[in-house]
Amino acid sequence: MERLFKMAAKYKSGAGALALICALFVCPPAADAHYFSVIPKVSRTGVGNEHSVIVSFTHITKQAQYDYSFMKLDPDADMLNGRLIYKDGTETDLTSLFAAYDDPDGDEVTGIDSRRAVATIGKEGTVIAACRTNLNIPGQMVYTGYSKHIFNAAADGHSTKAVGGGEVAEIIPLSDLAMATVGVPIKFKLLYKGSPREGAEIEYGNETTPIVKGEEGPENLKKLETHSDKDGIFTYTPDSAGRNTVAAMLDLGNKTYCSTTLSFEAKERSGGGSGGCNAASALPPLLVLLGLSLAPVIKKRIKNNKR
Repeated sequence: MERLFKMAAKYKSGAGALALICALFVCPPAADAHYFSVIPKVSRTGVGNEHSVIVSFTHITKQAQYDYSFMKLDPDADMLNGRLIYKDGTETDLTSLFAAYDDPDGDEVTGIDSRRAVATIGKEGTVIAACRTNLNIPGQMVYTGYSKHIFNAAADGHSTKAVGGGEVAEIIPLSDLAMATVGVPIKFKLLYKGSPREGAEIEYGNETTPIVKGEEGPENLKKLETHSDKDGIFTYTPDSAGRNTVAAMLDLGNKTYCSTTLSFEAKERSGGGSGGCNAASALPPLLVLLGLSLAPVIKKRIKNNKR
């Protein structure tokens, strides 16, 4: 996909653009395709201040990679739309505000790699930046991407609301993300058209997830060991403070694909409680304790052997 994106600038005809899009989303395995994603830059923006919503096709959760322009597309309101959703249900429409943008953190390409909409935050409480893309190439492919960034998280229940409607895949936290903490497991539900999606592979990334050279170019996404269950539920435990992202790419058959991402902030754990630490991180202390408890036994056996 990296190679195909870089070749895109050479295409001059509509047919070339269509061929490129099909290669981007149809040929690669679904889990390796680039996600349409809101790129989270900040976790809080005060009321009355401007907030930037940046979207890109990316396999790196913390930076933009490729824009519509690399597919020779100029997105209209049907192809790209977005909104800021406040806890009282009111919205700020972002659709007409999107403009070509060069993410200063994105180093995959030189120049335009994303779209950005800038809007003023109008209300207190949790805000959901929700964006959607629709790429429909008759006879070739249908791709729908839906992405959310939850910021200004407060304990108001807004982060747990489904806001995507009945036509997209959406990830919903089952607990308030204002409580998201490093080492504490969080349960999420994956929906497709409003119904739980079972057996989906879940990917994740955060600010410390290293960027590596993957099959589809640079990426920092890892796969959870377990897929979503029969109720669409999966568990993710943040292992790094700051921006965290969970994502799913669904292959629906008949050249139809649907992706969704959710980004949020996790805070450092306070005090000495471990919450829900991973088994791997707990292993070294356990080994130390085990060694200390066995030391007297080992010494005694050594003395007996010397006799």
